Formats: sequence, structure tokens, C-alpha cells
Amino acid sequence: MRGFSLWLHIDDFNLELRQVKRMITRKTTDNTMPNFDSKGDELIAFAKFVSKYDESFYELNRLIGIAVTSPVTSVKAERSFSSLKVIKTHLRTTMLDDRLSDIAMLSVHSQRANALDLDLVVDNFANKYPNCRIMLC
Repeated sequence: MRGFSLWLHIDDFNLELRQVKRMITRKTTDNTMPNFDSKGDELIAFAKFVSKYDESFYELNRLIGIAVTSPVTSVKAERSFSSLKVIKTHLRTTMLDDRLSDIAMLSVHSQRANALDLDLVVDNFANKYPNCRIMLC
């Protein structure tokens, strides 16, 4: 943390945070505050908002820039690669990339896939397409 405090001027950053808080409160009261509800892109939307005032909020802008450009945690990447390895080991047959991608998604999100009621999925398909037959092997 000491190296970080040398890079970031803590006193300036604290002042900027207080000013940003006051500005957000004022803009919210005036109904001039932009909406940051963009489903997953809130940080990017906030970064664009703060970048308009980059000369006033220099330290905050730098910190948000680092947060926006920092990579996704490697846990998700490792999980997807290990899932892909398991799939490729068990299914060394020739298959199309679409199917491999679909199976990888099912493996990565196995909790959600296990929660699916397959009988309900088959019944919905049968009701929607009465002239089609499903072959389950």
C-alpha cells in the first residue's frame, strides 16, 4: 500500500472525493445527474462522466482509468480453460465449433445448467413444434 500512496496523492484524492460527492448530490438535486444504470457498464459510464472534469479530478480520473482497464480476474479464465480441457478430453471426436462452444458454456455455468428442468424444456419444445421429433441418445 505504501507504493500506491506514493503514486496516488492521498490528500488530493480525499479532497477530490469530497468534491465529487458534493457535485453528485447537487446534480441529483437539480435532476441533471446522468443515469449510470447500463447493466454491467456502470463503471465505464462513471468514468466517462468523471473524464469531463479531468482537470478538476485528476487523481480520481487516474484511479478510475486503472479500474476500467484492469483485466478481469483470472479465476473466470482459469475456470473456463479447465472446463474446456475436461470437455476436450472427454469429447475428442470431431465436432463443430458451435457445439464445442455450447458445451463449454454449459460446463462453465454448470450450476445454472443443473438447475434446468429438462422435462419442462422438452415439453415446451414439443408444444411449440408439434410436428418435430426429438431424438435423445
